[in-house]
Amino acid sequence: MAHFSGPKQGARQISTQICSDRPTRQGNLASFYPHFLLPLPVPSEKLAAARRLGTAVLGGPAVVSLQAEGSDGRSGKTATGAPGSRLRPTTTGLCTTMSSQPVPTPSPSTAGRTLTSMADNMVSGESEVVCVDFWANLFGMRVLITLRELGVSFEYIEEALRLRERSGLVLRMNPVHRMVPILIHRGRPICNSINILEYIDEVWGHLHAEAGGIQLLPADPLERASARFWADFVDHKVFNTEMRLFKSKGDDEKEAAKGELIRQLRQLESVLGDKNFFSGDEFGFLDIVVIPLSSMFRAYEQEGKFDLEVECPKLMRWEKRCKERESVKSTLPDEEEVYRMHKKWYGIE
Repeated sequence: MAHFSGPKQGARQISTQICSDRPTRQGNLASFYPHFLLPLPVPSEKLAAARRLGTAVLGGPAVVSLQAEGSDGRSGKTATGAPGSRLRPTTTGLCTTMSSQPVPTPSPSTAGRTLTSMADNMVSGESEVVCVDFWANLFGMRVLITLRELGVSFEYIEEALRLRERSGLVLRMNPVHRMVPILIHRGRPICNSINILEYIDEVWGHLHAEAGGIQLLPADPLERASARFWADFVDHKVFNTEMRLFKSKGDDEKEAAKGELIRQLRQLESVLGDKNFFSGDEFGFLDIVVIPLSSMFRAYEQEGKFDLEVECPKLMRWEKRCKERESVKSTLPDEEEVYRMHKKWYGIE
C-alpha cells in the first residue's frame, strides 16, 4: 500500500463504524453486533494478495482492479504486471495506481483542476485510502467524484456486484449489507455512500477549502439539512422509481413508472431553479449525489420513450456543466454501456 501524508496531528478524530443504508440507532446496532463498532483493520496479507492480483484498467484513469473470483471485470482489456514483478505505486493526482506498467502523467489541464496528491494536502503522518466498488454503481460514482474533486489519492478495487458470492474483503468490511461502495481509510471501513461523502468532507474537506477548492456541504445549517433531505429523496424515491421502470412488464405499469420518474426529476429541477449548481455558483454535495443519475438518462429515455431535453431542460443544462469537471468526466461510464448492462440484468430485449 502506498503511504501519503495524513491529517495534522491533533486534528479531531472521526470515529468509523459499519453503517446501514437505513437510519439505525447506534445502541440497537451495538446490542446485536457490538464488534461492528470496533476498528476493523484490513489484514496485510489480504492487501498483499490484492496487489498481487492488481491490474491497471485501460481507458480512463489508471486504477487498481481486483477481479472477484469468476469475474471477467469491466472490459477484459487490462495491463497486468508480469508474475513475480513488483507492483509500483504511482500517484497520478486523481488516484493511486499499483502497476508494473508505466503510468501516463496526467496533462496539466487535468492535474490543475484538482490537488495533485494527498501528500500535497496533508501536513504529516501517513494515510491509506481504498475505494471498493463496481464500475456501474451509481452510489459508488459519488464516492469517486468526491475523492477526485477533493484531490484525495486512493486505490480502487473492483467488486463484481452481480455475483452471488461477495469477496472476502467486502464480507469483512461490510458484513451487515455486503454491498459497495466501501471506503477503507487506514484499514477501517466506512459504508453507505452519503455517509462516506460526509466522512470525506470532515476529514479532507477543510484542507481542500483552505487551498481554494470547493466546499462540499453548505456552511449554513438550514442549507445542509436541505441538501441531505434531497439526497434522501434521490436514494429512496428516484432510485426506487427507476427500478420500477425497468422491472415493469405491462404497458400501464411502465407508463405509471415513467410518469412518476418524470415528476421526480422535475422536482429536482425545481430545486435547481436557475442556479448553475444545486448549491449555487459552486459544484457541491447535492450535485455529486445527483450527477451519477445522468449515467442512466439514456436508459430512462429508451425505456420510457420520452425526451429529457423536453421534459427537464434546466436539468440537462446542469448535467452538461457538471460533465465539464474533470472529477465527473473521469468517473462517469458510457451511458450506452450502462444501458446494455441493465437490459441484460432485467432481461429486456
